[in-house]
Amino acid sequence: MFFSQKNLTFDVTNKIHSTMIDGLLQIETLEFKDHRGTLSFAEAEEHIPFDIKRLFWIYDVKEGMSRGGHAHKKCKQAIIAVKGSFDIFITDLNEHVNVRMDKPNQIIVINEGIWCELQNFSHDAVALVATSEHFDREDYLQPIAEYADWKKQQEA
Repeated sequence: MFFSQKNLTFDVTNKIHSTMIDGLLQIETLEFKDHRGTLSFAEAEEHIPFDIKRLFWIYDVKEGMSRGGHAHKKCKQAIIAVKGSFDIFITDLNEHVNVRMDKPNQIIVINEGIWCELQNFSHDAVALVATSEHFDREDYLQPIAEYADWKKQQEA
């Protein structure tokens, strides 16, 4: 499975870009275009490296507002900008990246234990999120001070 290989840069079906943060992948899926429009797809365990247990979507985010702002102890996420654009601030407290999401064939996969916050939503943005776990409030690490304490315990 390609998810565990941090430095993988290309797969037959995807372009995969690694980052300085372990457990974070940026995947660009194929696009099939013809006179009717464009089709892109992702399959669980093939492109999204986990069984999908839940889907949710974020839209109508007011100007200046953000979503997320937490990490998960167990849950992995795959985030797609199906419409519009937004930024994702991602950190493991050692490194951080900002990723611009503005293509519907772009997927960010965030492993458990990674902090992320979705920001700078365009007025028409729709973010689709696939998760590896069902909703569990106990899985959330929030605020960032709680996340930092959890990370220290994991590294000890």
